[in-house]
Amino acid sequence: MVRDKIYTEPLLKITDDRFEAENLLHYRLFLLVGPARLNFCVIDSESNRCLALESYVTDVNPESHLFAEKLSNLVENHPYLPARFWKSVHICVANDKFTLIPLSLYKEENSLNYLKLNCEVDTSIETVSAYTHKQAGIVNIFALNDNYHRWIKSFYPGKNVQFMHHTTPLIEACLRQPSGTYQASVLLCVGLEFMSIIVREGSHLKFCNKFFFKTDEDFLYYIFLVMDELGLGQTTTIKIYGELNTHSPKFAGLKKYFPNVFFGQRPSNIQFGYVFDELPEHSYFDLFSICYCL
Repeated sequence: MVRDKIYTEPLLKITDDRFEAENLLHYRLFLLVGPARLNFCVIDSESNRCLALESYVTDVNPESHLFAEKLSNLVENHPYLPARFWKSVHICVANDKFTLIPLSLYKEENSLNYLKLNCEVDTSIETVSAYTHKQAGIVNIFALNDNYHRWIKSFYPGKNVQFMHHTTPLIEACLRQPSGTYQASVLLCVGLEFMSIIVREGSHLKFCNKFFFKTDEDFLYYIFLVMDELGLGQTTTIKIYGELNTHSPKFAGLKKYFPNVFFGQRPSNIQFGYVFDELPEHSYFDLFSICYCL
């Protein structure tokens, strides 16, 4: 029997004691949709304080037509997600259907053609969207399933729902981190079976891509491949975010070859109460970093 549901019980649920359902008009909803996970958090727009965080396991591919149904069931049966009066709603999609184009060459009417050079796009079931990274001078063009794109837009009518690709908050976060050197540094965000690698050199974006892996060997192979192709040495600083810890063989393998491997911290412009003290600093960085894209 194939399981095709989003569990109704969250894998993780944290609620700040300052959360007040009657104040949703002042709250921003961040939602990240990706393989095996559906995460969301609530940010108070006035204090920039994270007031809630929940994570759900999903056995449905986000590109499947079933996903919109399962997503709607989760949202509609949640205590406060069905509210229509959020200050803003932001959706981040973690898939491999994206491409980066220099802003100087970008023409909106050619978005589909740009994307088709990098991946297959079925316009009968997929919507093409884009996000402009002004500091980096690039446009992130991506595709997402049309079923839940239309459902989210209709479920939150009157709201300026913002869609973005998973790499967008990571790029913005990477470029905003302080750097006292022009040497390249790596931001590595790890999911259950995928990772995003962002490389910054000085204040410039040098590399961005997403890789899917099944084994620890695959995980290390892709990192070594990127480091080798970019000519990055063993002393390169690598900051890790996401679903990885010090006991992981992946971390041990990285540390063996790259001594300057560290776990990163949360975005500095979001406040967190004591209820988040037990949550590792490097967890849910991609979700929290949506704050850089407002």
